[in-house]
Amino acid sequence: MHGKSSMAFVLGAWLAGTLFMWAVATQNFRLVDRLLASPSPQFSAHVAPLPPGDARLLMRYQASEVNRLFFDRWGWTQLALGVILLGMAWRGSADRPLRIAALLMLLIAAGLQLGVVPETIRLGRLLDFVPHSPGSLGPPEVAPFWRLHTAYTALDMLKFLLGVFAATRLLRGGPG
Repeated sequence: MHGKSSMAFVLGAWLAGTLFMWAVATQNFRLVDRLLASPSPQFSAHVAPLPPGDARLLMRYQASEVNRLFFDRWGWTQLALGVILLGMAWRGSADRPLRIAALLMLLIAAGLQLGVVPETIRLGRLLDFVPHSPGSLGPPEVAPFWRLHTAYTALDMLKFLLGVFAATRLLRGGPG
């Protein structure tokens, strides 16, 4: 039972961390608009000298940098969790589907951290201060940035679903 509970703990931490990162990524940008919609008097006094739109641009830049930092650190944390989970699955008596799920989760996390995240960060930094006008396609980096963003989202969702499958299999009494 000790092996199962340890695996369940690692898997639960990984799934909870994923949910937390989904919330953080969206809320960082929404917070910018909330703060600008009803700013405190002190904030208003500090941003009043800025040209219109610059406060939002600077705050979105800061939100982007926070997201980049969190996604990079979370990616390395996922790799550690994945190695630990896979090691426990192989060392213990986890069944083949659970081992395969853990391996696939680790491979997805590695692909995201080593390929998608660095390139998304690089392209995002190129786009931070580029003016966006409605109806404009923008610079050539926009399309690959959004393709990577979509790929990250889809693969992260697949990894999460594999984790839910593994947790369900583990907790429903299969070997482990």
